[in-house]
Amino acid sequence: MELRAAGCSNLGMTFPRLFLLFACVPLIDLFLLFRSGAGLGFWPTLALVLLTGVVGAALARAQGIRTIIKIHTELAAGHMPADELADGAMILLAAALLVTPGFLTDVVGVALLVPWCRRVARRVLSRHFGQRVSVMHIGLTPAREAPFSEPTDSGAPSSLGDGMKYVRNESRDGRPTGAGS
Repeated sequence: MELRAAGCSNLGMTFPRLFLLFACVPLIDLFLLFRSGAGLGFWPTLALVLLTGVVGAALARAQGIRTIIKIHTELAAGHMPADELADGAMILLAAALLVTPGFLTDVVGVALLVPWCRRVARRVLSRHFGQRVSVMHIGLTPAREAPFSEPTDSGAPSSLGDGMKYVRNESRDGRPTGAGS
């Protein structure tokens, strides 16, 4: 049986993109720091970098606390806080970018702290990953079979005990079924 992860077929294209991202962004930031240092001077540039880091960290902390409160409120109401969790991840990324020295990373970090920019980013990321992720729903039902049994060859659900059922998510020839195949 061949093991494949959904969305890993373009793994060969992902590495060059990540390499360019992690190589080019620091070089652009370094170039911008040198240019601003030449124009403003060393001490004003250093003060600007430190100021953006401190202010950005404070803003990220305030918005992070607000997002955590929203997550708790949604959970208490019995709702899945998907948007709030995505916002929390983007605020965490924004904080990391803002404490990283550089102007390009600061611009992206500040943009992620703006709520409407996060909504746009969330929509774009949701559309991007929604096409690449396969979702399986697991439900709880009363167990009527043995406490644990392997899936049957017929593809019929088997009991995992304690009310959980296992359903094989592949076709008869071993290929995965569902979204992304």
